[in-house]
Amino acid sequence: MIITTRVPTCILRAAFAIAGIFFASNVAAQSAACAANESQQNLDGGAYPWTSGSASYSANVGSGAAAVTITGSAPDPQGFYVSGYPVNEAQFGGLNNVFGFYVDRSDTAQSNTVTFTFSKPVNNLVITAVDLDRNGNTNRYADMVTITGTSPTGATVNPTGTAASNLVTVTGTSAYPSGSATDNTNCQAWDSSCNATFNFSAPITSLTIVYGNNAPPARNNPPAQEMALSFGGFCVQNPNPGITKTAPASAVVGTPFDFALQASNPGSAAAPVGVQVKDTIDAGKYTINSITAASGWSCARVPNSAFPINSGSIAITCTSTAAVSAGATNISVATINVTPKVAAMPGPITNTATIPAGSGGDISSANNNSSTSTTLSLPSADLSITKSNGFTSVVSGSTTTYTIRATNNTGSATVAGAILRDPVAAGLTKTAVACSGTPGQCTALTTPTIAQLEGAGGYALPALAAGQFYEITVTCSVN
Repeated sequence: MIITTRVPTCILRAAFAIAGIFFASNVAAQSAACAANESQQNLDGGAYPWTSGSASYSANVGSGAAAVTITGSAPDPQGFYVSGYPVNEAQFGGLNNVFGFYVDRSDTAQSNTVTFTFSKPVNNLVITAVDLDRNGNTNRYADMVTITGTSPTGATVNPTGTAASNLVTVTGTSAYPSGSATDNTNCQAWDSSCNATFNFSAPITSLTIVYGNNAPPARNNPPAQEMALSFGGFCVQNPNPGITKTAPASAVVGTPFDFALQASNPGSAAAPVGVQVKDTIDAGKYTINSITAASGWSCARVPNSAFPINSGSIAITCTSTAAVSAGATNISVATINVTPKVAAMPGPITNTATIPAGSGGDISSANNNSSTSTTLSLPSADLSITKSNGFTSVVSGSTTTYTIRATNNTGSATVAGAILRDPVAAGLTKTAVACSGTPGQCTALTTPTIAQLEGAGGYALPALAAGQFYEITVTCSVN
């Protein structure tokens, strides 16, 4: 391609477009409509111009949580760009407001690369490369454009290319003029027959466009030529972090339980580092025993009181330190261990965790709140006692051993200090007492004496949690 004047007659154009959005004629439509968690945007060089002569570009397209930042880079370490380029061009190849790059390379083996990076993945992108022809005399310079993308995971994404006519050949990710090196396919800048479209059917986070020469032998030190890029509409993939808070439906005053916080992301893009989850606990109703952040999260509290926390309203903020992947469900954020107080009665009591609007690029607040409801009850105990020697009769002059067991059956409370009495029985004389209760409860200090069992004050049992028992054996002589 040869350009001998400031206004070129043979130009490469790359254009992006979306169905229903046209800022110029003959723009290719995107491959599919935007999904529910995607936002439709477009980049118009007129509205977001590339500063003349700058090698870098930045535009914040759209508004609010659905906005996407697009950065461009046109490095020129060998000084190929003509003074004043890159710059915006008004119209070429039927496309308006294009980003132009006018270059004068010293050798046909050299090339220029322009990259664009998106702050969020973009989907259903179609690029049109314009005016892919030869121009010159005997040894012609043949335009060639190679277009690739990078996926959110860093993998290469190759588009599907289609030529507008038989004047253009598409091979893989490259397009160039058809025919032999001596053919003179000199399309005018407004002629669409030398176009090729490249369809990205998978999301990309960056776009690389390499512009060079395809058909050696070609003259060394060719005349200056221009490449240009034009963006149309595309689908911006957005994160949609959500929160789920769980707690038991019922709990007992004085018995600890956990609030569990879990995050999800049904969005089409990963939620970046910095997603916040907020929760406020009334320490007048709960003793806050601990706050444990899960891997990938950190949690802070205000005020930063030491555990256990027994007063005040405690504002908890958990922040993601790793991205929450698109499609993630029930990712653990934190566990808050609390003990309900009598002050929380009668209940039920509710508690709500939230994700602030827009946190982590969130586009929807529908899943940003989650509440729990817990019914409280006072602690209770269900003590029972059994006594047996295993016989229905005894013989005078013999000995017999009775087993006495006290059990906290299905109560929700630990019982401490319950009184056990075993009064004097006619015909029997106690001679020894031994302890055989729940492990850890039978020691020399927890074995009653005969006097204690038969006395008016009785023996105070050690603490019995639900399901625990206390057992002694009493040996008696039969009178």
